[in-house]
Amino acid sequence: MNVLMAGVWHLGSVIGACLAEAGHQVHLWDQNSPVAEKWKNGQTPIHEPGLNEMVAKHWRTNLHWTENLKEVSKKADWICITYDTPINEKDEVQLQVVEDGFDTIIKSGISENCHFFLTSQLPVGTSRRFRARILTAFTSPKICAWERPSNLFKIQTAWCWALINWSGEKIW
Repeated sequence: MNVLMAGVWHLGSVIGACLAEAGHQVHLWDQNSPVAEKWKNGQTPIHEPGLNEMVAKHWRTNLHWTENLKEVSKKADWICITYDTPINEKDEVQLQVVEDGFDTIIKSGISENCHFFLTSQLPVGTSRRFRARILTAFTSPKICAWERPSNLFKIQTAWCWALINWSGEKIW
């Protein structure tokens, strides 16, 4: 399975490395320059126990940094939106970084069988809005969006094991 991870600071770094460990081809991308500079050199932007070792094990074999978003997004079976969504001083989600990343991907083009997995801390209804934007840009009825709000920690494991692709085949 080809996966594009968009937003690869903490959440995206961990999920991307775990997908590589499971044998998938994972391409990392982030528009944040400090995050991008770390990943370009195969370094994680955060510390998480065991993460550096997992990244080193898969770096450039099935875990890659990409700057060629057009090429990667068009071949991706899954595009995972995994931004660590910023919040303001009132603890309100600031979606601009997620919106900008999402728009950049949509403008790059996607596969007609692509699935989106939204797991950033997003307000309810965001996946419906994103799906509507996808279907406005692309006419394939096979494109779908899944959402797992990151603040619902108790269901995180269930989501990872229960994700089913369009044909009903278990993917991980």
